[in-house]
Amino acid sequence: MSSVLSSELGQEIKYAVLMAKKDSLIKRDSQRENKMGERVLQVYEELKQVDAKHVIYTDELTIEQVANEILTQERFKLSRA
Repeated sequence: MSSVLSSELGQEIKYAVLMAKKDSLIKRDSQRENKMGERVLQVYEELKQVDAKHVIYTDELTIEQVANEILTQERFKLSRA
């Protein structure tokens, strides 16, 4: 339905998962009041496996770089207008 509606409106649909690298997630969790512990790594692995094509690791990127990657990389397109 989304891709049909997208095509009719002349719009592209893009999908990206913004993620930190494993070390960053562990560090952030250690600083939380309510720690997730091992669950942090479980969720990380689940997301990485299910959707690796659409993942952008944002640790070392600026907002502009992330936006540019989403706008220019074909791998984020779900449909074409």
